Amino acid sequence: MPTASPQREVLERLRSDEAALERDVAAARAEAAGDAERARREAERIAAEARREAEREAERLRARAAEELDLALAEAHAAVAVQAEELRRRAARNRERAIARAIAAVTGGTP
Repeated sequence: MPTASPQREVLERLRSDEAALERDVAAARAEAAGDAERARREAERIAAEARREAEREAERLRARAAEELDLALAEAHAAVAVQAEELRRRAARNRERAIARAIAAVTGGTP
């Protein structure tokens, strides 16, 4: 029985090595695709968590702004009430003087 030629053996070995490399490349591609998919999911999870955190922070800021607005409004109401009372007192004093002037003008007296 004739033995295979040395060139044929080398060729067969090269084909076998090539097939092994193709399997290794396919396995590496599959692993890389899996890694990429896991990384994509992790990035989506991180982004979703960041969105939730930003929404919580925005809600906290809105609540704080509403509280500050309520406080400012209460302070403004109090200031207006103080000013209104002062205007009432001044109006009362001015009314008495105006009445006295009107009476003096009618009667010809001096206010």
